[in-house]
Amino acid sequence: MGDPNLQPGAHGHPSHCSEATCQIAHAVGANTAPLGPSNGGFYVANQQVANLARASATPGSGWHLSDLASAQQSANQGRLTVIGWTNPNPKREGHTVTVMADPGNTHGATNPTVAQVGGSTGNGSMGFRYAFGGTKRGQVQVYVYTGR
Repeated sequence: MGDPNLQPGAHGHPSHCSEATCQIAHAVGANTAPLGPSNGGFYVANQQVANLARASATPGSGWHLSDLASAQQSANQGRLTVIGWTNPNPKREGHTVTVMADPGNTHGATNPTVAQVGGSTGNGSMGFRYAFGGTKRGQVQVYVYTGR
């Protein structure tokens, strides 16, 4: 979130949640293959969510399907935790965020604290409900990286 290139309007382009998700995964040494090509760059959110679903079904990828109720606990234990939503409109992008460690559960146990980048809610630390809106709760997927 501190990367000036991820700020809205930086260098003439919008901020991208999927770019931030890929950068965070790379920074913590996670398997980034589901998030971006090996030559650098990033996949858009809908593609990241589809790739994470495939990776979680692949033994040895290090990615595992989880649930929203466990997301904050996973992040608090130091595990990279990604929440993704696939937009049902194929002409529009979905959304990905990473869950931030927050031992005090500032936003409540079922409303994980996320690193929000992009979209109309702006950039920063906020609760899941604010980053995704109240209607997407049952439509998100949660993936945790536990290592290979």
